[in-house]
Amino acid sequence: MKLFPKMAIAMAGGIMGVTLGLSFTFYWMQEQALHRQLEGEQHHVLENLVHIAQESFLSSDDLLLIKYAGALPKWNDTVVSASVADLNGGVLAHSDPSRIGKPLAAPSDARVLLLSESVRVGAHDIAIATVGFSQSAIESLFLERRAALQKHVLPIGGISLLFGLIIAFALALSWKQPIGILAAAAGKVGQGKYRIDLDGLPARTDEIGEFSRSFQ
Repeated sequence: MKLFPKMAIAMAGGIMGVTLGLSFTFYWMQEQALHRQLEGEQHHVLENLVHIAQESFLSSDDLLLIKYAGALPKWNDTVVSASVADLNGGVLAHSDPSRIGKPLAAPSDARVLLLSESVRVGAHDIAIATVGFSQSAIESLFLERRAALQKHVLPIGGISLLFGLIIAFALALSWKQPIGILAAAAGKVGQGKYRIDLDGLPARTDEIGEFSRSFQ
């Protein structure tokens, strides 16, 4: 195999490896960021419930908390339940109004992720806020956002790879011409012909220029 295809293949392989490695790393980092984003959104929902509970207790407005807890599953597709219970486990507000005034019970569905946080007024814990999230809904939302991510990352990676291959072949081609000139010059020297036109190669500052000056 001649030098040009060898150089082109070597450079293209190196650029492909670097491009694919960077694309995979970027995609993995963005995927992890999606997980963190979803977790952050879940905690944000719980923090809002805690805040509303604090406002309700401070203003003695029980209806505010009851309405908010009941509306949470309607506002967020991943929420299956929301409740605020006193420290003895009695339900003060619930997304299912029929559960209010009854003991707080754990959901029967094992695929419900529960997040809880104390409701504090001043320095005292007065209640526990709990939000149940559907893991299947969370997974569906994650897959939806990951598909959107792939639509952006894959074209960018493909375009980067294409430009990298073009640059690799351009670099290999830029080396082919001076090496061909030097090879022709060496052939003339071997034939006893010492008048050689190196087409400006001696003016180069790299190794090719240094080698071409040895013919002068």
